[in-house]
Amino acid sequence: VRIALDPRVAGADVALGNAYRDRWEWDRAEGHYVRALEIDPDDVEVHQQYAELLAGTGRMDEALRSIRRAVALDPTSAIRLNGLGWALHLNARHAEAFPQVELAILRGPELAMTYHSMSVAKLALGDVSEAERLWREEYVPRLGLDETARVGWDRAASARYEALRNRDASAYAQCCASFNEPADWLTVGDTARAIQAISDRYDQRPKYNVSALFLLWQPELDGIREDPRFQEVLFEVLDDAGLSGAVLRRIPPEW
Repeated sequence: VRIALDPRVAGADVALGNAYRDRWEWDRAEGHYVRALEIDPDDVEVHQQYAELLAGTGRMDEALRSIRRAVALDPTSAIRLNGLGWALHLNARHAEAFPQVELAILRGPELAMTYHSMSVAKLALGDVSEAERLWREEYVPRLGLDETARVGWDRAASARYEALRNRDASAYAQCCASFNEPADWLTVGDTARAIQAISDRYDQRPKYNVSALFLLWQPELDGIREDPRFQEVLFEVLDDAGLSGAVLRRIPPEW
Protein backbone atom coordinates (compact mmCIF):
# COMPACT_ATOMS: atom_id res chain seq x y z
CA VAL A 1 0.00 0.00 0.00
CA ARG A 2 1.55 3.26 -1.11
CA ILE A 3 -0.05 6.44 0.17
CA ALA A 4 1.96 9.55 0.89
CA LEU A 5 1.54 10.49 4.54
CA ASP A 6 1.19 14.05 5.68
CA PRO A 7 1.56 14.06 9.47
CA ARG A 8 -0.90 16.95 9.68
CA VAL A 9 -3.73 15.28 7.71
CA ALA A 10 -5.83 12.45 9.13
CA GLY A 11 -7.22 11.43 5.74
CA ALA A 12 -4.05 9.62 4.64
CA ASP A 13 -4.13 7.45 7.74
CA VAL A 14 -7.84 6.76 7.23
CA ALA A 15 -7.08 5.59 3.69
CA LEU A 16 -4.29 3.35 4.94
CA GLY A 17 -6.47 2.04 7.74
CA ASN A 18 -9.17 1.14 5.23
CA ALA A 19 -6.66 -0.51 2.93
CA TYR A 20 -5.21 -2.68 5.69
CA ARG A 21 -8.65 -3.43 7.12
CA ASP A 22 -9.76 -4.64 3.71
CA ARG A 23 -6.73 -6.95 3.65
CA TRP A 24 -7.59 -8.15 7.17
CA GLU A 25 -4.34 -6.83 8.58
CA TRP A 26 -6.10 -5.79 11.74
CA ASP A 27 -3.25 -4.44 13.86
CA ARG A 28 -1.88 -2.29 11.05
CA ALA A 29 -5.33 -0.98 10.22
CA GLU A 30 -6.08 -0.09 13.82
CA GLY A 31 -2.75 1.64 14.21
CA HIS A 32 -3.61 4.01 11.36
CA TYR A 33 -7.10 4.74 12.69
CA VAL A 34 -5.64 5.53 16.11
CA ARG A 35 -3.04 7.78 14.52
CA ALA A 36 -5.73 9.55 12.48
CA LEU A 37 -7.68 10.25 15.67
CA GLU A 38 -4.55 11.63 17.31
CA ILE A 39 -4.19 14.04 14.39
CA ASP A 40 -7.87 15.00 14.34
CA PRO A 41 -10.15 13.61 17.07
CA ASP A 42 -13.12 15.22 15.34
CA ASP A 43 -12.69 13.58 11.92
CA VAL A 44 -16.09 11.97 11.43
CA GLU A 45 -14.91 9.55 8.75
CA VAL A 46 -12.24 8.10 11.05
CA HIS A 47 -14.86 7.27 13.66
CA GLN A 48 -17.15 5.70 11.03
CA GLN A 49 -14.46 3.54 9.45
CA TYR A 50 -12.88 2.57 12.76
CA ALA A 51 -16.30 1.49 14.02
CA GLU A 52 -16.55 -0.96 11.11
CA LEU A 53 -13.23 -2.55 12.06
CA LEU A 54 -14.26 -2.79 15.71
CA ALA A 55 -17.61 -4.37 14.84
CA GLY A 56 -16.01 -6.87 12.49
CA THR A 57 -13.63 -8.02 15.21
CA GLY A 58 -16.34 -8.46 17.85
CA ARG A 59 -15.65 -5.30 19.86
CA MET A 60 -19.22 -4.04 19.74
CA ASP A 61 -18.85 -1.87 22.83
CA GLU A 62 -16.03 0.12 21.26
CA ALA A 63 -17.77 0.18 17.87
CA LEU A 64 -20.82 1.76 19.46
CA ARG A 65 -18.74 4.45 21.17
CA SER A 66 -17.00 5.24 17.89
CA ILE A 67 -20.16 5.51 15.79
CA ARG A 68 -21.87 7.56 18.50
CA ARG A 69 -19.03 10.04 18.19
CA ALA A 70 -19.50 10.08 14.42
CA VAL A 71 -23.18 10.91 14.86
CA ALA A 72 -22.37 13.63 17.39
CA LEU A 73 -20.07 15.21 14.80
CA ASP A 74 -22.46 14.74 11.86
CA PRO A 75 -25.95 14.49 13.39
CA THR A 76 -27.94 15.00 10.18
CA SER A 77 -26.22 12.29 8.13
CA ALA A 78 -28.50 9.37 7.28
CA ILE A 79 -25.46 7.12 6.82
CA ARG A 80 -24.11 7.92 10.30
CA LEU A 81 -27.53 7.51 11.92
CA ASN A 82 -28.08 4.20 10.18
CA GLY A 83 -24.64 3.08 11.35
CA LEU A 84 -25.60 3.93 14.92
CA GLY A 85 -28.82 1.98 14.61
CA TRP A 86 -26.93 -1.02 13.27
CA ALA A 87 -24.34 -0.82 16.06
CA LEU A 88 -27.14 -0.74 18.64
CA HIS A 89 -28.67 -3.80 17.02
CA LEU A 90 -25.33 -5.65 17.17
CA ASN A 91 -25.17 -4.71 20.84
CA ALA A 92 -28.59 -6.36 21.32
CA ARG A 93 -30.21 -2.97 21.98
CA HIS A 94 -32.95 -3.35 19.37
CA ALA A 95 -35.49 -0.98 20.90
CA GLU A 96 -32.85 1.77 21.05
CA ALA A 97 -31.95 1.13 17.42
CA PHE A 98 -35.41 2.05 16.10
CA PRO A 99 -35.31 5.82 16.81
CA GLN A 100 -31.89 6.13 15.17
CA VAL A 101 -32.95 4.28 12.03
CA GLU A 102 -36.20 6.26 11.93
CA LEU A 103 -34.10 9.44 11.96
CA ALA A 104 -31.92 7.98 9.21
CA ILE A 105 -35.03 7.34 7.12
CA LEU A 106 -36.20 10.92 7.75
CA ARG A 107 -32.81 12.33 6.71
CA GLY A 108 -32.28 10.00 3.74
CA PRO A 109 -35.60 8.51 2.61
CA GLU A 110 -34.04 7.36 -0.65
CA LEU A 111 -31.43 5.12 1.03
CA ALA A 112 -32.27 1.43 0.79
CA MET A 113 -29.91 0.49 3.62
CA THR A 114 -32.00 2.27 6.26
CA TYR A 115 -35.07 0.16 5.49
CA HIS A 116 -32.92 -2.96 5.49
CA SER A 117 -31.68 -2.09 8.98
CA MET A 118 -35.19 -1.45 10.27
CA SER A 119 -36.50 -4.69 8.75
CA VAL A 120 -33.71 -6.73 10.37
CA ALA A 121 -34.31 -5.12 13.76
CA LYS A 122 -38.07 -5.73 13.55
CA LEU A 123 -37.49 -9.36 12.65
CA ALA A 124 -35.08 -9.78 15.57
CA LEU A 125 -37.92 -8.72 17.87
CA GLY A 126 -40.33 -11.16 16.25
CA ASP A 127 -42.42 -8.65 14.30
CA VAL A 128 -42.47 -10.67 11.08
CA SER A 129 -45.29 -8.72 9.44
CA GLU A 130 -43.61 -5.32 9.82
CA ALA A 131 -40.25 -6.77 8.82
CA GLU A 132 -41.88 -8.11 5.67
CA ARG A 133 -43.60 -4.81 4.87
CA LEU A 134 -40.38 -2.86 5.23
CA TRP A 135 -38.46 -5.33 3.09
CA ARG A 136 -40.98 -5.67 0.27
CA GLU A 137 -42.51 -2.18 0.17
CA GLU A 138 -39.57 0.01 1.14
CA TYR A 139 -36.21 -1.79 0.76
CA VAL A 140 -36.59 -3.74 -2.48
CA PRO A 141 -38.15 -0.85 -4.50
CA ARG A 142 -35.12 1.30 -3.66
CA LEU A 143 -32.56 -1.18 -5.01
CA GLY A 144 -32.86 0.10 -8.57
CA LEU A 145 -33.82 -3.31 -9.98
CA ASP A 146 -35.50 -3.77 -13.34
CA GLU A 147 -39.09 -4.98 -13.23
CA THR A 148 -38.28 -8.64 -13.79
CA ALA A 149 -35.69 -8.68 -11.03
CA ARG A 150 -37.94 -6.71 -8.69
CA VAL A 151 -40.79 -9.18 -9.13
CA GLY A 152 -38.39 -12.05 -8.50
CA TRP A 153 -37.06 -10.46 -5.31
CA ASP A 154 -40.59 -9.73 -4.12
CA ARG A 155 -41.79 -13.28 -4.79
CA ALA A 156 -38.81 -14.72 -2.91
CA ALA A 157 -39.39 -12.35 0.02
CA SER A 158 -43.05 -13.31 0.21
CA ALA A 159 -42.16 -17.00 0.44
CA ARG A 160 -39.43 -16.29 2.98
CA TYR A 161 -41.61 -14.39 5.40
CA GLU A 162 -44.44 -16.89 5.06
CA ALA A 163 -42.02 -19.68 6.03
CA LEU A 164 -40.77 -17.63 8.98
CA ARG A 165 -44.30 -16.77 10.09
CA ASN A 166 -45.26 -20.45 10.06
CA ARG A 167 -41.88 -21.64 11.39
CA ASP A 168 -41.79 -24.06 8.47
CA ALA A 169 -38.27 -25.38 7.86
CA SER A 170 -39.32 -27.46 4.85
CA ALA A 171 -40.90 -24.45 3.13
CA TYR A 172 -37.85 -22.31 3.90
CA ALA A 173 -35.54 -24.97 2.43
CA GLN A 174 -37.57 -24.99 -0.79
CA CYS A 175 -37.96 -21.25 -1.24
CA CYS A 176 -35.02 -19.52 0.27
CA ALA A 177 -31.63 -20.72 -0.91
CA SER A 178 -30.91 -17.16 -2.03
CA PHE A 179 -31.31 -15.95 1.56
CA ASN A 180 -29.82 -18.84 3.61
CA GLU A 181 -29.81 -16.65 6.70
CA PRO A 182 -28.60 -18.37 9.89
CA ALA A 183 -31.14 -16.42 11.95
CA ASP A 184 -33.92 -17.58 9.62
CA TRP A 185 -32.95 -21.20 10.13
CA LEU A 186 -33.07 -20.66 13.89
CA THR A 187 -36.53 -19.12 13.58
CA VAL A 188 -37.83 -22.19 11.74
CA GLY A 189 -36.15 -24.46 14.29
CA ASP A 190 -33.19 -25.95 12.41
CA THR A 191 -30.01 -25.26 14.39
CA ALA A 192 -27.83 -27.56 12.29
CA ARG A 193 -28.67 -25.69 9.09
CA ALA A 194 -28.21 -22.35 10.86
CA ILE A 195 -24.66 -23.30 11.77
CA GLN A 196 -23.98 -24.63 8.28
CA ALA A 197 -25.28 -21.36 6.84
CA ILE A 198 -22.72 -19.42 8.89
CA SER A 199 -19.94 -21.45 7.29
CA ASP A 200 -21.50 -21.19 3.82
CA ARG A 201 -22.01 -17.43 4.03
CA TYR A 202 -18.41 -16.94 5.12
CA ASP A 203 -17.07 -19.13 2.31
CA GLN A 204 -19.14 -17.21 -0.25
CA ARG A 205 -18.19 -13.76 1.02
CA PRO A 206 -16.45 -11.12 -1.08
CA LYS A 207 -12.77 -11.66 -0.26
CA TYR A 208 -11.64 -9.74 2.84
CA ASN A 209 -14.91 -7.83 3.19
CA VAL A 210 -15.07 -6.86 6.87
CA SER A 211 -18.87 -6.96 6.84
CA ALA A 212 -18.64 -10.72 6.24
CA LEU A 213 -17.60 -11.01 9.90
CA PHE A 214 -20.58 -9.10 11.33
CA LEU A 215 -22.62 -12.30 11.00
CA LEU A 216 -20.54 -14.00 13.69
CA TRP A 217 -21.56 -11.49 16.33
CA GLN A 218 -25.26 -10.96 15.57
CA PRO A 219 -27.49 -11.17 18.66
CA GLU A 220 -29.84 -13.49 16.77
CA LEU A 221 -27.20 -16.20 17.28
CA ASP A 222 -26.85 -15.74 21.04
CA GLY A 223 -29.00 -18.78 21.77
CA ILE A 224 -26.50 -21.15 20.12
CA ARG A 225 -23.19 -19.60 21.19
CA GLU A 226 -22.54 -22.41 23.67
CA ASP A 227 -23.35 -25.11 21.11
CA PRO A 228 -20.09 -27.02 20.31
CA ARG A 229 -21.03 -27.09 16.62
CA PHE A 230 -21.32 -23.31 16.54
CA GLN A 231 -18.07 -22.88 18.43
CA GLU A 232 -16.24 -25.15 15.98
CA VAL A 233 -17.37 -23.02 13.03
CA LEU A 234 -16.69 -19.78 14.92
CA PHE A 235 -13.13 -20.75 15.79
CA GLU A 236 -12.44 -21.94 12.23
CA VAL A 237 -13.65 -18.64 10.78
CA LEU A 238 -11.73 -16.56 13.31
CA ASP A 239 -8.53 -18.51 12.63
CA ASP A 240 -8.96 -18.03 8.89
CA ALA A 241 -9.62 -14.30 9.35
CA GLY A 242 -6.54 -13.77 11.51
CA LEU A 243 -8.64 -13.18 14.61
CA SER A 244 -7.81 -16.18 16.76
CA GLY A 245 -8.86 -15.50 20.35
CA ALA A 246 -11.31 -12.72 19.46
CA VAL A 247 -14.29 -12.59 21.78
CA LEU A 248 -17.64 -10.84 21.60
CA ARG A 249 -17.86 -7.72 23.74
CA ARG A 250 -21.04 -5.69 24.04
CA ILE A 251 -21.96 -2.68 26.13
CA PRO A 252 -23.27 -3.61 29.60
CA PRO A 253 -27.07 -3.55 30.00
CA GLU A 254 -26.89 -0.59 32.37
CA TRP A 255 -25.23 1.71 29.83
